[in-house]
Amino acid sequence: VSKSHNPVLYAWCSTNCLSMSEDKLGFDAATVFAQLCELLLSPASTTIIAYGFLVPDPSLTDVAPFDLSSDGLLGLNFGIVPSLYKYALSCFYALPERDTPITVASRQASATSPSNDPMAVTSILLLINATNYTAWNRRRRVLRQRGYIAQDLLAERVFVDLVLTKHLKKAEIWLYRKWLFDLLRDRVDISLSTLLDHELAVCSQTSTEYLRNYYSWSHRISLVPLFDNHRLQNELTWSLKFSRSHLADRCCLHYREQLWLAATLLSARSDPSSARIDADERTLTSLGDRLQRGQLFDLRCSPALSESLFEAFEQTTQLCELYAGHEGLWYHRRFLLALLCSVALSGSSGDGKHSSAGATPSSSLTPAALLAE
Repeated sequence: VSKSHNPVLYAWCSTNCLSMSEDKLGFDAATVFAQLCELLLSPASTTIIAYGFLVPDPSLTDVAPFDLSSDGLLGLNFGIVPSLYKYALSCFYALPERDTPITVASRQASATSPSNDPMAVTSILLLINATNYTAWNRRRRVLRQRGYIAQDLLAERVFVDLVLTKHLKKAEIWLYRKWLFDLLRDRVDISLSTLLDHELAVCSQTSTEYLRNYYSWSHRISLVPLFDNHRLQNELTWSLKFSRSHLADRCCLHYREQLWLAATLLSARSDPSSARIDADERTLTSLGDRLQRGQLFDLRCSPALSESLFEAFEQTTQLCELYAGHEGLWYHRRFLLALLCSVALSGSSGDGKHSSAGATPSSSLTPAALLAE
C-alpha cells in the first residue's frame, strides 16, 4: 500500500498489519514455508484457482498462517508475509549458483527439505513478489536441466496461472509466460487450438480485472499471427463487445487493429479458411504503426472483408460523435481510414456492384469517398 496513493489505508495497515511481528503472531517462518511448499508441490495445488493476502482482525488470537477454502481460494496471512519472504529469500541465496545433476537422491532430498529445492523456494518468492526476475530465470534453468518434460511444462503453466490471479500487471510474468508458451507449442502434444484457447482465456480474465493491462494485451497481440480465419472473426466479435463497454481502454482498440490487419493479409490468400499469415508479431506491429502514421501500402483483400472494414469505420463515426473526448477512438478511426485507403488503392476492394439490404456499395470504397467521409 502506497502512502501517497491511499494515506488512510496506509496508516491502518501500518497500525494493524505491519506491526504484527512474528513473535506476536506466534508463527515460525521456516515451518510456514515448509507447509506452504508441501501444499504447492502436492496434487492439491491444481485445485487452487486464486490466491491473495488476508488481513485478519488484530483482536483475534487464533489465526492461521494461510488457509485454503473449499472453493480453491488460497489466502496468506498478511502478518506472516514479511518474515516468510525474508526466509524464502535467504533460502534462495543459499542455493548453489550452478544446478547440480538431478538424481533420485536429489529429488528425495528436495522432497524432504524444500529449502533446497529451487522450484519450491522460487514458488514462495514469486507468490509474494512476482517481479523477482532472478527467480523466474532460475526456474527456466531448472526446466531446461530437466529436459523440458511435458509434465513439468504443464505444471509450470498452472503455477503461472496462479501467480497471475494476484499479480495481473507485472512485465516479468508475461515475459516468462511468452517463453513458456513457445515451449509448450514445441514440446507438448497438445493442439495449437487448445493452447490458444487457454491463453486467450487467461488474457480475457486479466484484461477484465485490470483495465488497460498493457502486458496482457501485448501477449494477446503476440498470438495473432497464429490465428486462422475462423479465430480471427471470433476475436473481432469478442473485442468489439469489449471495446464498447470499455471505451477508454486503448489497448483493446490496438488489438482490434492488429486483427483487422491480419484478416486483410489473410484474405489475400487463395485459401484463407485454413492458412495463417506469413508475418510474425514484430512485422505485423510495425506495419500497423506505419498505417497509423498515414503510410499507405498495396493491401489486397476480399470484397466481403472490405465491406466489413467499412462497417467498422462507420461504427467509429457514431462513437466519435457520442464520445468525442476519447482520444483512442480517433486513433482507431485514423488506422481504419489508412487501411481502407490502402485497400482501395490496390483496386481489390470490390467489384463495383451494390449489395442488398441497404449495405454500403463496394464502389464507394475509394480514397476520395473515404476522405470525404
